[in-house]
Amino acid sequence: MRSEGERLVELSSSLLATTDADGRLLYVNRAWERMLGWEARDLIGRKAIHMAHPDEREAIEPALRAAAEQEEAAIECRITSRDGNWRWIDWRVRAEGGRWYLAGRDISERRELEQERVSGEARLAQAQRVSGVGSFEFDPEARRMVWSDEHFRVLSLEPGTVDASTDLLLEHTHPDDRARVEAYWDQLLLDAGRAPESLEFRVQRADGAERIVQLRASVAEGQDAPKLIGTIQDVSERRRTQMALEASERRYRALVEQVPAIVYTAGLGPEGAWEFVSPYVEKMLGHPVRDWTGNAALWYASIHPNDRERALADEEQLKGPGDQLRSEYRMIAKDGRVVHVLDEGTVIEGENGELRLQGVLLDVTEHRRAEMALRETHDRTQ
Repeated sequence: MRSEGERLVELSSSLLATTDADGRLLYVNRAWERMLGWEARDLIGRKAIHMAHPDEREAIEPALRAAAEQEEAAIECRITSRDGNWRWIDWRVRAEGGRWYLAGRDISERRELEQERVSGEARLAQAQRVSGVGSFEFDPEARRMVWSDEHFRVLSLEPGTVDASTDLLLEHTHPDDRARVEAYWDQLLLDAGRAPESLEFRVQRADGAERIVQLRASVAEGQDAPKLIGTIQDVSERRRTQMALEASERRYRALVEQVPAIVYTAGLGPEGAWEFVSPYVEKMLGHPVRDWTGNAALWYASIHPNDRERALADEEQLKGPGDQLRSEYRMIAKDGRVVHVLDEGTVIEGENGELRLQGVLLDVTEHRRAEMALRETHDRTQ
């Protein structure tokens, strides 16, 4: 009859085994069959280390020697099952009386979750490195700040060499911008919902370079205690490109506003919307800019009734990007004046593939009047 201890050993969910001094299995409990599919007759006399994954055998030997000296050791390794799969087992090993006593617990699920976490962190770190976006997490209660490796690199700091903190960020913030950064951070801690979505400021990196960074932060959802999470990104090139474009736009608009002609971008057809028109349009035709951009039908309505069909016919010949328009017709100004115009433009393609006309309307009224006067003089002398 089995003792109470023997019954408990057979009912245990842990892998229990005994080996001789050479590591050959002398006893295994029923858990080996339930967990791994091995029956006792399959294992007795077999060396236990041969059950371990080849990649982990070298690490097992020194752990066993340590166990012999200290009487007990902890080892984690993969063990093969009868169907050829591998299970991660957390072993407690004891050497006593010329024998080894082993107790193993299945930790496969935990190791898989850890591997997924490590892989996920590695993928995130790689994505941050490629995109140049660092991340951070701040626990207000513990006053604990954590930066990703890329966060350190944005400031040209080596990850792990210094402790992350708001003081460290402020230390690398341009002196003229520190007050704004401190105010932004204080607002985040007071009420993140009222803080701006992002903040751009200058930093002085550890390598001496001055860069522009963008900081974004919000309260992490689903946390027991509120935490701030966010990102930091070097936006220097983007901001410089944007500033250059803005400067170019200002120069272009200043030039356009000085040109004694109407510069425009508009859709094709009698109701093509006018996206842009230079201020000279008011001087030439009387209607202010807002009338032209707000009323798509104003262009067609302002054409002299006798010239509308011809003006539309000239536009209808335009089929695709790059096509050129040259059309002359009369327009009726707001005060009733008849203005002869020369309309020259190029077809361009909009963001959504629609065709637009970018062109210039020149006032050729005086030129046409001079031609007519010259013709009349010529007719009288004949």
